[in-house]
Amino acid sequence: MWVLMWALLLVGCTAPVAVGPPAPDAALQLPDRPPPWPERGAPLTEAEVVFPDGFGTRRVFLDPGHGVGDNVGAETVGCVLEEVVNLEVAQDLARRLEAMGHFEVRLARSTVEGPTYPQRVEDAGAWGADVLLSLHTDWRGEPWLWDAGPDRQCWRNDAEPGFSVLWSDLGDTALVEGRRVLARSLARGMADAGMLAYDGALYGDRYELDEVPGAFLDRRGLLMLRRPQMPSVIIETHHGLHLDEWSRWQEEMTRAAFAGAVAAALVELSEASDDPTP
Repeated sequence: MWVLMWALLLVGCTAPVAVGPPAPDAALQLPDRPPPWPERGAPLTEAEVVFPDGFGTRRVFLDPGHGVGDNVGAETVGCVLEEVVNLEVAQDLARRLEAMGHFEVRLARSTVEGPTYPQRVEDAGAWGADVLLSLHTDWRGEPWLWDAGPDRQCWRNDAEPGFSVLWSDLGDTALVEGRRVLARSLARGMADAGMLAYDGALYGDRYELDEVPGAFLDRRGLLMLRRPQMPSVIIETHHGLHLDEWSRWQEEMTRAAFAGAVAAALVELSEASDDPTP
């Protein structure tokens, strides 16, 4: 009898204890994370640009893409033609660069209608530009019509956000190296500022993904990339059909962060050009 009682007590002591879910007040509290670009509230950082001694003044030729006859570009999610958006972004960037005191900026066009692309390249060379930046707004994927306002419908596609920087590896070795440095520096700078680098999923064989996310080698032979005799790139600043990204590019902080990334890239290009090491 006593043996049986002791056995029952031992079994009771060693039986597994069932563990249920923790009480609500004991749940693990994860730290708040900022939303990813281009969601509202995604943080951006404006680069602190340091100009080295002897940097002087560099000439920057800004080409607001399109604005040539019927070549007006795509209509954005905000019902604004790309030629208008590109001009506005270029004018804003020019103002910010010139305010830094180390850049002289000239626009390929200051109105909606401008010269042809070959003429823009010629104008940049005649002016003695140190660099040529062609600004565009990308148009990706299959859009749908949405009601942007009273009696106003625009195309929209809330997929494939992000920037891309296009460059060409055709031509003189030194010129190609300048393009490479400029494109990769811009891509890194925009990403460091908090913007999303486009992965190129819909580019197909038109552009080849470079080793730096957001930078792409042109495989179309675009004139604005292969013809200029100074380092040149095309910057697709954002996806113009993506509502969140379009909205972010209307913000002061986005324009400031972009200008900081551009200025930092121009400094890096200058330092690379002054470095005698190949």
